[in-house]
Amino acid sequence: MANFVRHIASFSDESINVALNAALDVTARGQFVDTLRDVADLLEKPAKKKKTQKRASLTATKNFQEKVLPQIERKLCEYQVMEESGEEMKWNVKLEYDMDFINVNLQTLISTHKLIVTQEGNLENLKLVVAFHRGLLYLARTCVCARGCRDEGLV
Repeated sequence: MANFVRHIASFSDESINVALNAALDVTARGQFVDTLRDVADLLEKPAKKKKTQKRASLTATKNFQEKVLPQIERKLCEYQVMEESGEEMKWNVKLEYDMDFINVNLQTLISTHKLIVTQEGNLENLKLVVAFHRGLLYLARTCVCARGCRDEGLV
């Protein structure tokens, strides 16, 4: 029965009124409206959800400023020094370690783990540098397009 009510509710108010007027006479329509009112009274209104806005916690902001930002600045300085000195950037991303993890002792596992973590860091740094250069490329392309449009009088 609830499915029928949902189906009827999908139509516009005007089309529902037209259909009810065509299907019911005046007396039946009055009874039907009274029955609907009784049903409406029995149903509970759903509680309105309060809209809450997520706020960054002070600790997250403080954490970012105190821990993440200095790391970013340090890496930017390292990268800038390497670029200015003309030093070629070398990325150690070789996966040269013993892959027989079943027959190794604890010390070998620890050293292999450290090597893998170092490799992950190197790959993340390389990924950031590539993304940085891609951004410069897109920015340069945008400037060239904007300059061309301005020179041709399109903007």
